[in-house]
Amino acid sequence: MALLLSAGCAHTDRVEPAEPLPTGPEAIAAHNTRVARLERLWARAIVTIRFTDDKGNKKWEQGDGHFQLKDASKLALSIGKVGEVLIWIGADDERYWVLDKLTDEPVVYTGAHEALTPERLQRTGLPVPPRELLRLGGLQPIDDTNAMVSRDDEGRTLVTTRDASGAWRYTLNSPPEDDLPLLIERLNADGEVVLSASLEQPKRVRVADGKGFPPRTFSRLLVTSVATGDSISILLDGEIIDGRRRNLPRNAVFDLDVLTDAYGPFARTVDLDED
Repeated sequence: MALLLSAGCAHTDRVEPAEPLPTGPEAIAAHNTRVARLERLWARAIVTIRFTDDKGNKKWEQGDGHFQLKDASKLALSIGKVGEVLIWIGADDERYWVLDKLTDEPVVYTGAHEALTPERLQRTGLPVPPRELLRLGGLQPIDDTNAMVSRDDEGRTLVTTRDASGAWRYTLNSPPEDDLPLLIERLNADGEVVLSASLEQPKRVRVADGKGFPPRTFSRLLVTSVATGDSISILLDGEIIDGRRRNLPRNAVFDLDVLTDAYGPFARTVDLDED
């Protein structure tokens, strides 16, 4: 009997070999295929921003609005209350803008993506650069140049890519049961986490391309600045669509001049690259 039990225990305790890691090209291709079908999005959103003001005080604002994406790089995120837009975050290929009507003197901040420093970002009240919000939301393709694939302690696949300012690390299921990342992190040149984004409650997007199973995106995104603890939470409420059938998003929501006219007056416009 002892021999039989001993043999049974040995069999039960056997460790199964880990699933083989997908290659870098495989993991990146799955992500990029999903992203390619999500070059435009429209959804109602509930947004919460926790930030540190210029006096060092911790504050937060929450409101309803819309999350809009077009041509994979143009962002429009509105936040308001009782039908009035109070904050508008936008970006195109070259510039970003933040329309702030929460202050006593409403102001517009704008500047070039490449010139946005942490100090300039703090003046806008945002914890994350507008353009990087799209990358952290899993809505930008992964650059496969010098990509590295590894596995974390929980057996999930990690894909790390590097650019001029640092690196991006994507945490995926392993084996990949879906091409939507679980976690996306911005690393600095020393490999330390600067921004951390969790992509939660995946939801299917109603797309008009008719190419089979609808792709998924986050329905809740939480981006946190490690250094300050400031964060932005975006909850996509209701149906998420690509907008093609309804001609959404409109071009006007990505035009800074149109926006300032529509939601003004503003006391001043600050070009953070020159101010």
